[in-house]
Amino acid sequence: MITDKLPNSKVEIRYILYNLPKKDIDVKLTVNSKDIFETIKDDLNIEFKKIFIIDYYEDELQNLCFQVLNGKFVISLEECLPEDGKMVIGDLLTEEDKSIGKIEIFAQVTQYTNDYITLGFEGVDIDAKDLNGKSDPYFKIYKTSLNGGSNFVYQSKVIKKTLNPKWDLIYLPLSFFNNGDMFNQLSIHIYDWDKIGKHDLIGTVILDTNKLVKGEREFQIINLKKASKKGQHSGILKCYRFDIENKPTLQEYIVGGCDISLTFAIDCSSSNGEVSDSKSLHANVLGGSMSMYTEAILDIGGPVRSLTKHGIDALGFGAICPGETTISNCFPISLDKDHFEKEDEYDINNDIEDNISKLKMSEPTNFSDVIQFAIKKSTQVDNNQDNQKYFILVIFTDGLVSDIEETIKNVTASSSLPLSIIIVQIGKGSPSTWVKMERLKDYYLDKERLNQLNGNKSTRKILHLIHFAEYIPDQIFDKDIFDKIQYQLVEYFDCKKIKPNPPKQENIAPDVNSDSD
Repeated sequence: MITDKLPNSKVEIRYILYNLPKKDIDVKLTVNSKDIFETIKDDLNIEFKKIFIIDYYEDELQNLCFQVLNGKFVISLEECLPEDGKMVIGDLLTEEDKSIGKIEIFAQVTQYTNDYITLGFEGVDIDAKDLNGKSDPYFKIYKTSLNGGSNFVYQSKVIKKTLNPKWDLIYLPLSFFNNGDMFNQLSIHIYDWDKIGKHDLIGTVILDTNKLVKGEREFQIINLKKASKKGQHSGILKCYRFDIENKPTLQEYIVGGCDISLTFAIDCSSSNGEVSDSKSLHANVLGGSMSMYTEAILDIGGPVRSLTKHGIDALGFGAICPGETTISNCFPISLDKDHFEKEDEYDINNDIEDNISKLKMSEPTNFSDVIQFAIKKSTQVDNNQDNQKYFILVIFTDGLVSDIEETIKNVTASSSLPLSIIIVQIGKGSPSTWVKMERLKDYYLDKERLNQLNGNKSTRKILHLIHFAEYIPDQIFDKDIFDKIQYQLVEYFDCKKIKPNPPKQENIAPDVNSDSD
């Protein structure tokens, strides 16, 4: 938790674990009594699987505790900041002072700034790497660290079968993108994605933010093997969008008194599989271990819950409740009609464990009712400078959506409300419906694009889709969620010309940055 003050700066924490006794482990980092979790599978030597961004207060003691299996390493944040940029090396010790492995920690201070960078890249005539004469290109961005190494920043999506890809816009805090240093050298590596085997390097672009500020927009993609032959390049990387703007932060709104309300909706439909079936996405909750839903609710629920001082409204949908004969697509997961709010994500999972076998899983799988639940709450507030409220709906689903067109209409119609919607796909779902959900998200990539359904215009980007299985090993899992929520919340209040209020002495706000990467 933090008080009403803002941090002096932010610190990026990266780590390496090696010589571990087993391959599958859980890593827990505790920062000032706040826990951050990461699961690592099939690796005895673990390098930079996650980047933690921590608020740094120069006048406070901030202890870090890395716990791996039955060993741990404790160090203060200040001790992690050597002036020469070298890593801190320590032993993971058991209670008997026996080492179970080594940990290397690298911490880097980033300049505190409210500036955000928006970038859009496209490739022009890039090299073909596949037999069909095309490539499946994506790129990774790295920035230069204090010790001269490279730190991961961003990875784009893969665009299939093209030599002229146009990737989604990037929206990142400038401090994260380049440490607030316009001359920090950035390397952009463009790859051809392959389903089997190592991805092929198409080429690399070296630049810094200052070049973009000065108006440079086209950069040769260089593959050293090809370039050594008659100086050829491997295509052009073109920047089609570049903006730097100063924006208030999510944290500033919260410490100024903005109240955040959360709603979690859990898919209980038959497409998940009966809980008694070992292949069900709800399986194992009765046996005491974690189902895919349980894991997702903990991994996502923890970071999101840190935004609020309240409990969480917990809904179920897609099942017939005890004593009923028809399907309900919006019911309290507690099965108590007067009791929607739960204390936290653990309380929600306890209710799922207690009640999932009491439900008759059914179909269809409709999102509209739970979205309407969130819309009703968000339309009951009158936001102004003195009264600031915002709502977040997180839908956990297997990915099969029956009322896709109605969902699109509801999301589009609610784009002017103080609301963000996160849809977390637990299972594989139906490829055709998920393509439609991706199409829904695409409506928001260009704010000028009209949604023709009902003639409604999407005034804001309020939807974020998460494929949970893909995010488990991702380096920026928590950060991606926070960045999207921050962008949507700030955009809403900016449209209303409502600024963050000054910090209130009596206000204690959640720490929204300590695990935001």
